[in-house]
Amino acid sequence: MRNSGASGTLEHDGRSERRRPDQGNGMDSARPPSVMLALSGGVALGVYQAGAYAALHAHAHLRPAWLAGCSIGPVNAALIAGNSPTHRVERLHRFWRARGRARCGHPVRCRTGPHPQ
Repeated sequence: MRNSGASGTLEHDGRSERRRPDQGNGMDSARPPSVMLALSGGVALGVYQAGAYAALHAHAHLRPAWLAGCSIGPVNAALIAGNSPTHRVERLHRFWRARGRARCGHPVRCRTGPHPQ
């Protein structure tokens, strides 16, 4: 199945059918689409995910309505869902700063290697 775009033609198995203009793409145009954030695994990605969420959070219309994740992803999802919208970004940042300090004593140096003795 292939949608040819703005023309409204839908091609399926070599056959074409024309959509009526009011059929659209199946979404209710009066309601904005929901945003879903899928958070993958890997601890190194966890802090990246916190920053990605902060960027979405800065725009009210992009705040996720649904969260999903695996491995470290559900930890971030729990921090997001378990806090009020006004505290989510701050709690994510606090969590990841604490993880960096626990590893090497300084959150910025953790990105480039262990803290020199």
